[in-house]
Amino acid sequence: MSHCLLGCVVFCLLQAWAVHAGVSQDPRFQVVRRGLNATLTCTQDLSFSDMYWYRQDPGHGLRLIHYSVIPPATEKGAVPEGYSVSRPSTEDFPLTLESANRSQISVYFSACGYPRRCTATSSLCKKMRESLQPGRRRAPWAVHAGVTQDPRFQVMRTGQKATLTCTQDLGHDCMYWYRQDLGHRLRLIHYSFAAPNTVKGDIPEGYSVSRPSTEDFPLTLESANHSQTSVYFCASSYSTVLHGHLLSVQKSR
Repeated sequence: MSHCLLGCVVFCLLQAWAVHAGVSQDPRFQVVRRGLNATLTCTQDLSFSDMYWYRQDPGHGLRLIHYSVIPPATEKGAVPEGYSVSRPSTEDFPLTLESANRSQISVYFSACGYPRRCTATSSLCKKMRESLQPGRRRAPWAVHAGVTQDPRFQVMRTGQKATLTCTQDLGHDCMYWYRQDLGHRLRLIHYSFAAPNTVKGDIPEGYSVSRPSTEDFPLTLESANHSQTSVYFCASSYSTVLHGHLLSVQKSR
């Protein structure tokens, strides 16, 4: 009997100078028999007009499945085959796998976009649609994939120092580091509004950062411990892209 394994994580676009965590997905983890329908829900309480669904597979960046610039309108992204969406309200944007198969085993991300009021015929929405078409150059406030982290996965012993790099080529002044633990929303560790300034977030203890340039914002774990085993995300604003990084800390032997 074949199964399709689906993982869900929260992915939220952030407005510059503001930190929101009001995007939720359900379920967080799902196993589906092949051929069955499955629906992933995405709900946001930020009143953003724009919402997106992505998938990320090994060796690929984020790929857009479907998006919506205003309810009830929806648009196809780069990989829409096998999926359907609806936008019944500003808050909701469910994604349905029409007939689950092995090619849909992936990590799925939902997002809410730049909080500007728009109508289906406005120039803003037209520009957003154009920016999200495959192969088209994206507008400065659209979704970018120009944020990278290294390494993607790391195992270390307790007491060791480790640095996670975050680099962006979007020219954004604002950069952020978050961590996400089971049962918690994204929590801000450190952020920077402009190089070389840095500011502590909600949980800065045990971490240090620097902002040597507009492009770079490395995060250092000063002395790794079990409490720092987490998924780490870096981001840049206005158009924020988050990339996950799983870090596992093991005991010294």
